[in-house]
Amino acid sequence: MPPPGPDSPADDVPSADPPSPRHADQAPPSDAEADEFNEFPGLFEGDADGASANDPADTSAGAAPPVKPARGEMGFLDHLEEFRVTILKSLAALIAGMALVGVCFPWFFNILLYPLHRAVSLTGLDPKSADLLYVTTPMGAFTVLFEVTIFGGIGLALPFIGYFVITFVAPGLTEREKGLLRPALISALLLFTAGALFSFFFLAPASLAVSLKLNSALGLNQLWSAADYYELVTWLTLGTGLVFEFPLILVILQVLGVVSTDQLRHYRRHAIVVILVIAGLIAPPEVVAMTLMAVPMYLLFEASLVVGERIRRRHLAAKAVEEAQEFQE
Repeated sequence: MPPPGPDSPADDVPSADPPSPRHADQAPPSDAEADEFNEFPGLFEGDADGASANDPADTSAGAAPPVKPARGEMGFLDHLEEFRVTILKSLAALIAGMALVGVCFPWFFNILLYPLHRAVSLTGLDPKSADLLYVTTPMGAFTVLFEVTIFGGIGLALPFIGYFVITFVAPGLTEREKGLLRPALISALLLFTAGALFSFFFLAPASLAVSLKLNSALGLNQLWSAADYYELVTWLTLGTGLVFEFPLILVILQVLGVVSTDQLRHYRRHAIVVILVIAGLIAPPEVVAMTLMAVPMYLLFEASLVVGERIRRRHLAAKAVEEAQEFQE
C-alpha cells in the first residue's frame, strides 16, 4: 500500500493525542485567585464588564447585576461625577440661602443697620435724627437688594458647602486624617461665627464711629450711599469670619506634620506681616480698624501654635501605643 500523499484524507483527521493530565486536572482560576495577582483591583473592571455584556455567551437568566465600585476604587470619570454632584449641592445651598434672605429681606435689612446705629450712639448723636444713608442712583435700591441677598446667601450656605466639600474629600483620606474631620468642621463653624460676630458687633461699629468723628472734625457733610454701606458691612462680616479660619488651617498642618511649631515660631515676624496685609485688605483703610482686626488675628496665631503642638503630641503618643501593641501581638 503506497504511503499517503499530501492530499490524502488521513491528513485531515485531527490528532487523537490524549490531553495532558496537568491541563486536564487544572481548573480555571477563580475571581478571588485572579484578584490576588492584580495589584490594582477594579482598574480594568470597566473593560471586563463591557466585554462580558457584549458577549451573548456570558448572559444568563440568573446573572447578578454589576456591583458599583467602592468610592476608593472609582476611576477618573467617576471622581469627576462626584465632583460635579458636590458643585451642584453647593449651588443648591447657595440658592436656598439667597432665597431665604430674599424672603426675609426686611428683617436682614434692619439687622444690618445695627453697626450704623451703634456707631452714631458712640459719637454722641441721636440714632433717630442721624439719617445718613441715601440712594444716589435710580437703581440704588436694587443694588442694595442684590448685595444683601448675595452676601447673606453666601454666609448661610458656607457651613453646608464646607460639609459637602469634606464629604467629597473624606474617602481619599487615611483613618488618622478622617479622625480630624469632625472636630475640624465644628471648629471651623465656631471660628467663622466668632469672627462674624466680632466684626458685626465690634469692628464695624468702631470703624464707622471713627469715620463719623473724623468727618465731624473736618466739618464734612456725611451723606453715605446705602449700597456702599451695606457692601462694607456684609463684606467686613464675611471676610472677618473667613480670616478667623486661618488658625485652624495652621493647627491641621501641624497635626499632619506638614509644618512644625518651631518653623512657625521661627517665621513669626513674617506671619505678623501677613496678618497686617490681610487686615489691610479686609478692614476699612484706616488705622483703628486695621489694628482692631490684626490684634485678634495675631492672638489666634499664637493660640494655634499651642493647640497644634498639644494635638500633635497626643497623636504621636497614640500612634506609639498602637505600634507597641502591634509589636506585642
